[in-house]
Amino acid sequence: MLWYYVRPHSTSQLAPDFKGMKRGIQFKEIGKAVTIGLGVFNDMLTPTVCLIFENIQGLMPVLGYSLGQNNQRRMAAATIKVTSWAVGYAILCSFGIWVFARPLVSLFSDDPVVIDQGVSICHILFTATWLQAFTQMVSLVTQAFHHIKTNMAITFVRPVLQIIFPFTLPYFMGVRGVWMGVLVGDAICGSVSATVLALYIRGMLKRAKEEGQAEETHDLESAVANKGEQEEETSHTASLDLDGLTV
Repeated sequence: MLWYYVRPHSTSQLAPDFKGMKRGIQFKEIGKAVTIGLGVFNDMLTPTVCLIFENIQGLMPVLGYSLGQNNQRRMAAATIKVTSWAVGYAILCSFGIWVFARPLVSLFSDDPVVIDQGVSICHILFTATWLQAFTQMVSLVTQAFHHIKTNMAITFVRPVLQIIFPFTLPYFMGVRGVWMGVLVGDAICGSVSATVLALYIRGMLKRAKEEGQAEETHDLESAVANKGEQEEETSHTASLDLDGLTV
């Protein structure tokens, strides 16, 4: 695929000028390709890095083992911990693009109009990208619970929204609507995922609390039963002593 665009007789604007290679590599043309692909690159990289954090923390094995042992408290704690790492990383990436958008775009173009447009597009695209960390987390949690329908629904929400909004908003907002469509899709999908994940964590903590109360009740009943047995044994021993004394 790369050779199709860079071959000597390619009509693509991305094709380098092989005859002018002695004057240096066309960094400007390469820069255009890199700038255009930044959004897609981050969109593909973020879930991968979030998955790395999940694997490093051993979330999937922890969820699997804890689910088998019905240890809801441990599942909730592990989910909260890894979600914090993943969301923190996603926020850091989005913040970095926001702060360094102008210097990055300026590396590839000297046109003030292009720079302003590029910076504006980067700011729009990366405003809600960090919310996709919640989508990755809820996808993993629903997989661990074997909630296939919920998993499939969450997985398909973003692609569907990324088709609907970028194609409909331009009718009302012009070209800017394409980028706003991506932002709206990310915001809705991320918010839904965060809500679903919060409900799962709440359910884990609720079940853990109920299990704790049940254990306390069981321990209390066991203690009362043991105390009753001890009192009965003491009473029986006293009765035997009394009978012996009477004899």
